[in-house]
This record gives sequence, structure tokens and C-alpha cells, in this order.
Amino acid sequence: MMDGYRGLLAHRDFRLLWLGQVTSQFGDACYEIAMVWLVLQLTGQDYFSVGLVIFARLAPYVVIGPFAGVYVDRWDRKRTMVVTDVVRGFLVLIVPLLHVVGALQVWHVAAVAFTLTTCRTLFNPALQASIPRIVDESRLVGANALIQASGQTAAIAGPAAAGLLLTWISADALFVLDGLTFLFSAAMIALLALHALPRDRSTEGTVRTELAGTIRTLSRKRPVLWSVVLYAVGLLTIAGSYRVGLAALSENVLGGGSATYGLLIAALAGGTVLGALVLGATQPRRPTVVIFGGWALWGVCFAVLGLGGSLVLALVLAVVSGIGESAATVFTTALVQRAIPPEQLGKVFGLWSLLCSTGESLSGVLTGYGLGRLDVRTVLGIAGAATLVMSLFGLAVTARQDTGVPTETPSGGQG
Repeated sequence: MMDGYRGLLAHRDFRLLWLGQVTSQFGDACYEIAMVWLVLQLTGQDYFSVGLVIFARLAPYVVIGPFAGVYVDRWDRKRTMVVTDVVRGFLVLIVPLLHVVGALQVWHVAAVAFTLTTCRTLFNPALQASIPRIVDESRLVGANALIQASGQTAAIAGPAAAGLLLTWISADALFVLDGLTFLFSAAMIALLALHALPRDRSTEGTVRTELAGTIRTLSRKRPVLWSVVLYAVGLLTIAGSYRVGLAALSENVLGGGSATYGLLIAALAGGTVLGALVLGATQPRRPTVVIFGGWALWGVCFAVLGLGGSLVLALVLAVVSGIGESAATVFTTALVQRAIPPEQLGKVFGLWSLLCSTGESLSGVLTGYGLGRLDVRTVLGIAGAATLVMSLFGLAVTARQDTGVPTETPSGGQG
């Protein structure tokens, strides 16, 4: 297994891309903590202001996300990634600069958060669409797994490091760190031997017609379509329980408060890293079985979480649910990359991002509503059961269509 990952990291272009992403993901994880902390400092512990800033951070996914993919497919993807990273790097540095001169206000932080996510709606589809042109098809699963595992590791280490650093330095100093990581990522991507795809302007239409064409392409590839759409449905059923429900479980059932919540989140992230690294070394003949099997595992774990009251059991279930999450994410990403023509990948990943952000946002609202009327055990049980039903439906609708990952689209690497 490790030989496969060593082979990936021996690939110059993938190594450069991976180094840039590991660094910037760590900076982002620190930034998330610093953003909340800084807003609380600016407002005297006003949590409503924190909520508004978080809303501003999420809004571009819905407002801009669907159209971003169209332009990602029209533009040079390498240049898009470099420019958006450079913009994000200098944009983040505005916050500590304003803070130093005493001019920083909450709306500045919200505006920066909105613009950072706007850049992310362009960067992420460009990144995901570029991976099939950096590594060959046989290494796509491993490449996606390694990037996901690195991101989850950063999600564990970043907040911990940020919390420690905030005892010695100010919150705005972490914005400086995040800005530097973006600039480092831009430098790594600039070194890639990744050339622009040939562009046939005669086939380009309006944004609407190009999106409609992409939807038609997806409709002809049913296993991919169902995997993408049901991924968003899965987030609708379970994401709120992950972000809000676990906090309520920690406080009201396990009795450990924020410390227990931190342990559960770390355990879930650790399971995601483990699952990504193990599953990334496999090449299943029926990828949708692994995808929806992962969703089923995630759902069952959360349903059982609502039944138990043991911290040890909760931590084990969190690790196992993380493995399920990684199965769904890694293989759905690889399925899209292998099945969709290169010139449409940006649009597909843009649409997927829109669906996912919508599902995740609504899930938080539904979970909060449920927790206001039901006990946390019931809410987790309903969420887990709904996710399990979705996974069984996904297995049923793809059972006769998924004979393996489609490979009619060449996607060989460049080196």
C-alpha cells in the first residue's frame, strides 16, 4: 500500500501539487479558528456576528458555484489555480493590516470570507479537474485518497496548532500564516508541467447552454449521476448531526462538553484519514458498491451513536463512520474524473459543489430544528436511518448499471 503512495509522491507534478495543498489546507484550518476568535474579540463575544460571517463564507457556493465550473473549463486551469491562490494570499493579509492600523471591522472580515470562498469555487473544480491530467488513470483513486487524507490530517492538526498559537500570538497573526500558505501553494502550482486544454470556441455557448449540456452528459452516465446527487442527499441527512448533533451528544449524553466534542471530531477525522489511505490502494470492480456501502456504514454508526452512552463506544463509532465517509468521497471523486470528458470536468465539479453546500447548509438548519423539539438520541437515530435508506436506494438504482468505472475518456498523466 505504502509503495503506491511513495510512487505517487515520486511523481514530480503530483508531489508539487500535494505539497502546496497540504500547506494551504493547514493554513485554512488555522484560519477557521482565527476567524471566529477575531470576530468574537471585535464584537465582545457576539455570536450572532460570528453566524453572519460564517453565512458570508458559505454564500458564494450557492450564488457563484454553478457558474464557476463553466469558466474553469474555458480557462487555463493551472493559471486559474495560481491566480486564485495569489488573490487569496494577499486578500487574507488585508485583515491583519487593518487590525494593526485600528480600522478593522466585522464587515471587513465578512467581505474577506466571502471573497475567499468565491476564489475557492474556482480553485477546487480546477484542482479536481486537473488531477486526471497529472497522474494516470490507475492512480486516480490513490491520488484523491492521499489529498483527502492530507486535508483531514490538517483538519486535526490545524485547529490544535491554532489553539496553542493563540495563547502566544494574536488572532490576526494566524491570518498572516494562512496568507503565506496560499502564496506557497501558488508557487508549487506554477511549477507544474500542466498545459491548457485545447479550446474549441465554436462549441462554446452561453453559460446556461453549457450547464445544460453537462447535465445531459451526466444523465447518460447514470452511476455517476446517482453518486453525485445522492452524495448531496447524504450530506442533507447526516452533515448536521456531524457538526451540531455531536456537540449536543457530548454535552447532554456523554457529559464531557467541548473536550469530548473535540475528541469525537478528531476521531472522525482520524477514521477518514485511515479509510482514505487504505481504500486508496484498492481498485474495486464495482465502485458504487463501495460508495454507497460507505454511506451505509456512516448512517449505521450515527444511528448506533444515538443508542449508546459510552465515550469509548462513541469514539470507535466516530472512527468507523470516518472510514465510511472516506469511501464515499474518494470513490465518487474518482468516478467523476474517469467518466466525464476533460472539457466538462470543471462544470461537473462545480455543480457537485453547489449540491453539496446546499445539502450541508440545510442539514444544519434541520438538525438545529430537530434538537429544539427532540432529544439528541432521537435526532441522531433519525439522521442515521435516513442516511442508511439513501444508501440502500443508491445501491438499488446503480446495481444493474455499474459494471465498473467507465474508462472511455483518456486521462493519462503528463509525466
